Order: sequence, then C-alpha cells, then structure tokens
Amino acid sequence: MVKFSIIVITYNRPHLLCKCLNSLSRQESPKSDYEVIIVDDGSGPETKESVKAFSPKMNLVYLKEAHGGISLARNTGISKARGSIIAFVDDDCLVEKDYVQRVIDVHQNFPQAKVIAFRIVNAEKDNLYGVMWEFFLYRFLKPEIRKNTGIDLPCIGILGSGISSFKKEIFDSCGLFDKSINFNEDGDLQRRIEKSGEYIFYQPQVVIKHFYVNNFINFIKKGFYNGRQHYYYKKQYKIFPDMKHRVRFVSLSNLLAAVKNFGLVKGLVIFFLRVIMSLVFTLGILFESFVPACCKLKP
Repeated sequence: MVKFSIIVITYNRPHLLCKCLNSLSRQESPKSDYEVIIVDDGSGPETKESVKAFSPKMNLVYLKEAHGGISLARNTGISKARGSIIAFVDDDCLVEKDYVQRVIDVHQNFPQAKVIAFRIVNAEKDNLYGVMWEFFLYRFLKPEIRKNTGIDLPCIGILGSGISSFKKEIFDSCGLFDKSINFNEDGDLQRRIEKSGEYIFYQPQVVIKHFYVNNFINFIKKGFYNGRQHYYYKKQYKIFPDMKHRVRFVSLSNLLAAVKNFGLVKGLVIFFLRVIMSLVFTLGILFESFVPACCKLKP
C-alpha cells in the first residue's frame, strides 16, 4: 500500500531531473511504501526519455500536460496521488537515501502536524552563489516552539512547497494551489493554511540538497525575476514591498558574520554577492512598478 506520494514538477531540465530521480530511486524503504509522480509541464521529448530509465527502479508515474505553469502542475500531481502523505521535491534537488522513511516517521510521530517543512542546503559546496544563499537563508529563518500547538516541533513562518510534506487532507480544507498564480504560489497557500488555524512545522533532520544557480548571469537573472515576482505577491495582498527587509541583508552585522564564518576574502565575496542580489531584487520590484503593461509579467 502506497503511504507516501512524492511529486516532482519539471520543465525542460532533464539533466537535473535525472539527478533528482537517481536520489529518489536509491531509497532504503520498500518500493511499495512510496510512489514518484513526475508532472512534465510541457517539456521537450528529452524529459520523457530521461524518465524511462528509472521506471523499473520505483513506482513511477509520468504525466505530461501542456505548459500551464507550476500551480496547475502541482494540482495535477495532487489529484493523482494515492498516498495520505504528499511531498513535493523540486527537479533541481536531491534527497538522502532515508528520505522516504524519515518523512513517513515524522508524520507518524506527529500525526496532528499537517504541514512539515524540511531543511534545505546547498548541494555544491564550491558554488559561492549557493553558499551565499544558504548562509543568509539560515541567518533569518528562526524556527520556534509554540506551546499552543501541542506539538513538540518548531514552527517556521515560511512555506517552501518544494521542501515540504503535507497530509493530503490539508488540500481538502485549504484548497489547492491557485492556478492563476505561477510564482509565489507557496506564499498564497501558506496564507490560507495559517488562516485555517494550522501551522507550518519544521523538521531539520530531513535534509534536501538544492542546486543553486552557478554563474553570474543566471544569478542576476534570478534576483531580478524574483523581485518582479515579489511585486505581484505583495500587490495581490495589498502589502507594500518591504524595503527594510532587503536592507537588513546588507547590514554591517551580516558583513561581520560572513567574515567570521568564511574568513576575510571569502566572507567579503559572500557578502557582496548578497548586496548585488538585494540590488537586482529591488530593481525587479521597481521595474514591475513602472514599466508599461506590455512588458510586465503575466501572473
């Protein structure tokens, strides 16, 4: 009986998808415990060919649909899932060989927890862009125990659906991903989950490795695009973009922390990458605020 459904959304990244599926195929748990659902969001033929090699190694379901965006693809995966526990693993991520067992165990040990996020780390230790991303992520991610939950797991104030697991019933009570939103769909779902009175719990013993961008051009593109996305999320919920939040990333205390952790030269590089990211992120927000409608992103 399938206990656990793992959904992987992919779009034209067969080289990364193969690495992801290879990690999922090496699980210590019995194949009967879990299924892997690949939702191909309109990729070229290379993606389907990449998936074929993994079919004998695990319970694999391949679904291809016209390119409709990540929210629609996530919903497709949920609708086909047979497990009572659902997790999303992004196609640029790797999991440990005990991932399936750990996720099943944490939900059995804490049955009241309907959403549990996991620890995400940089997959390439020599990738300075990834090192910077991970360092600053955990500078400001502050899990805390909340006594009113009745569960001995810390809570966090952010949902990354690609590094989280869900009781399937949460989608019945809070709804699926909003298919009209193709960026920050996690934040939209998080607001509905919290509004329903549920919490997002955090289990750092389950670790997921993420391949972050590894060259300067893609680094700039990612920061700029994320800023553009951020503008629409804040606009949707009528929240003015929080520039103070961006400024704190480039404070003196963060410079000193980077130097302390990595040494003078590497620490300065890490810090100034964060400065550049904050600047292009802000430019992305400003771009969407002022450009003509024909140039704007289409949510």
